[in-house]
Amino acid sequence: ITVSENHPALRMADGALISIEEQKVLSYPCARREKSCVLPEGIRYIGECVFMAASLLEEIHLPESLQMIDTAGFSECTSLTGVMLPKGLTVIGYGAFSGCDSLLEVTIPDTIRNIGVNAFSRCRNLAVHASPGSYAAGYCEENSILLIKE
Repeated sequence: ITVSENHPALRMADGALISIEEQKVLSYPCARREKSCVLPEGIRYIGECVFMAASLLEEIHLPESLQMIDTAGFSECTSLTGVMLPKGLTVIGYGAFSGCDSLLEVTIPDTIRNIGVNAFSRCRNLAVHASPGSYAAGYCEENSILLIKE
């Protein structure tokens, strides 16, 4: 994907196609060979299925401005090993990380207010770092996910 530097509505950042007005990641090439992606500050949303099946992606750096990861945002990212979710994040969508079978650790902030069904399904060896009594801690208990209390 290429976008003109002067495009009024779209821009590229580390392989990701971004809507300037919506501050939303719209697309990411699943066959991209780079093992990491750094999303710039100002991004508020990761759209539905954006990183889905990016099987070579091992590491994602999310901006503090991020508020929502939509449905299946990172599903089937089979090389992704760990994710530190930013403090501004409030929603993890349905199946957001489902099928990320190499995912070992996720840090979920206290700002999370909603975690969708099957958000971490088929993440067999996952441990979640979260505060006791947080929404994330409750989600882990309800879904039999290992919780490491922070």
